[in-house]
Amino acid sequence: MKAFKLLLIGLLALSFVAISVAQPTLPHRVYGEFTDDADGSEISGLNVSFNASGSIVATQNTSSEGFYDLYIQGLSSGENVYLFADGSNTTEYVNFTNGSSTALNCRLNSSNLCVDTSDDDSNDKDEDDTGDDTDDNTNDDNNGDDNGGGSTGGGGGGGSPPAGGGFAPLPDDDPVEKSSKLENGEANISLGEVEQDQLVSVEVSDADYLDGFTFTASSSGDAYVYLKSSNSTSLEDPGSDVLHYFEVRVSGIDSFTNGSLAYTLPASVLNERNASPSDVSVQINSGGSWRAVDNSVTYEGVSSDSFRADSGGVDGVFAVNVPEIEGRETGENETESTEGLNIQSLTVTPSENGDTASVNLVAVNNREEALDDVVELRRNGEVVKDWNISLESGETRELSYTSEIGGSEDYMFSAGSESASLTSGSGEDDEGLPIFLIAVVAILILVGAVLVYIYIIEYRQAQELDEVIEGIEKRNNE
Repeated sequence: MKAFKLLLIGLLALSFVAISVAQPTLPHRVYGEFTDDADGSEISGLNVSFNASGSIVATQNTSSEGFYDLYIQGLSSGENVYLFADGSNTTEYVNFTNGSSTALNCRLNSSNLCVDTSDDDSNDKDEDDTGDDTDDNTNDDNNGDDNGGGSTGGGGGGGSPPAGGGFAPLPDDDPVEKSSKLENGEANISLGEVEQDQLVSVEVSDADYLDGFTFTASSSGDAYVYLKSSNSTSLEDPGSDVLHYFEVRVSGIDSFTNGSLAYTLPASVLNERNASPSDVSVQINSGGSWRAVDNSVTYEGVSSDSFRADSGGVDGVFAVNVPEIEGRETGENETESTEGLNIQSLTVTPSENGDTASVNLVAVNNREEALDDVVELRRNGEVVKDWNISLESGETRELSYTSEIGGSEDYMFSAGSESASLTSGSGEDDEGLPIFLIAVVAILILVGAVLVYIYIIEYRQAQELDEVIEGIEKRNNE
């Protein structure tokens, strides 16, 4: 009997140990700014990663202001985590500590080494709580990712960089700049107090084709901008050439001027319709009817083209039209790609833990002379990385990028006319919880079985004792 009680105590102790081991640890936050050693300018779109024991434990692209904000977890306390920039070791590192926060700035030279860094360790876990979730603009990719990667997140607290690499607070007389991540294709973004004649710029990520909206406030007020990206609308169909719809609503101020919608279309989209950038047009519906607005090409590239549609002082629903052009064997973009810079291949390989994916592509110059061009990599229609490359005639260049992935989301990576899809599997964090629950249930069942067994044994012993006492009483009565 004593042995069973000892076994029960041991099983209970084991269950408490298993529960304590399975509990998640607090992450170590590392954030900072990357600037160019040559001129001190912010470096945007830089792939920032932290590596421990040869594996990437967190990665993100810097925002347009050069900021990054990452959370590292799952490591042993005191383990060194090295800072990488575009896949190169900067030789800077932090010591992993559960629940701590480190500011790590880097002045990057041409050899991808940090020549001027500063850090500030702090255990202040409340510093991020002042951000407004509606202003968040998370990639990646860490997740994540991501706006590409580092342009997500709201404005952090205190003097530290904004969480996720968003825009730093600006003086009152500067433009209002906000960045946000669209959730389920829409976001209602708080701009705070906007002054008359103040320029407002809103950038978005995780939005099909949509880059953002800018305007000049004609009055003061606590303003909001609602943005939506969708394949359909409840309004009257404006025509058969519509590719996509964007909805923009400005509230909290009486009026605005110089409204401008920015968007980017992959070259593959235009090529599917044999269209060129000059074929793209935009309509707006602001009062029940559709009308054309000025649409201009702001950038023509190998893998994508960027546009701006001017709406003046009107918001509403924008329809982007890309007509199917007959009589062309290939789209203009595709012809340029074949005669000039071309993407030969694009492959995506997930990591073993399923948190990141390695994207590899090969670019080739098919022209008879050297060229300088930009290669843009898109994830689900959003630019997550671009390379400025120079190639001699016939020269090829291998390019690589590490993207954050997670959950069971479908990802489509594209560059030029090449694309590759990937369905992310469940990561370790997703698997850890069910395994933990199964282990706890199994232990509870085992403990219950032991208790039932002990109860049966003691019940039988009690019965035997009652029979002995009853026999003794009978003999005494005789």
